[in-house]
Amino acid sequence: MEKSKIRGIYEYVFRRGTTVSETARNINAVFGEGSTTKATVGDWFKNFRDGDFSLANEPRGRPKTKVDNDHLRAVVESDPSQSTRELASIFNVSIPTILVHLAAIVSLSNRAELDVRDQERGESSRGVPVEVTVGVVDSSTRRRLIDRSR
Repeated sequence: MEKSKIRGIYEYVFRRGTTVSETARNINAVFGEGSTTKATVGDWFKNFRDGDFSLANEPRGRPKTKVDNDHLRAVVESDPSQSTRELASIFNVSIPTILVHLAAIVSLSNRAELDVRDQERGESSRGVPVEVTVGVVDSSTRRRLIDRSR
């Protein structure tokens, strides 16, 4: 069942004075186990007690990225021999995060080539040698690069 419909039910049963446990049990009995939990019902009942009867999702937004792709591009162009480990250290992020941003830079550029070689330095991420030569990268290749670095 859609969340918006269940939220309407939460408000209805709250206004009827039904308890959290009884509400969760009844909803799961009618719509199937796992449709809701006591914790979820309790959260909604708390909102209603506080006077918030909005049933819409609260916008969460995206966290601000720590890596500016233009800055990363400038750093890589100034010294293309840097390893992903070094780049991750410079930007204070993980190696998979750097790989995602490198792939984004390359996919946005006009067939620019970017060579990042950790293996030449004998470095690896979690014991797995990392050597990435990125041309124009599509989304499936990007996922493989990220999976390989884990």
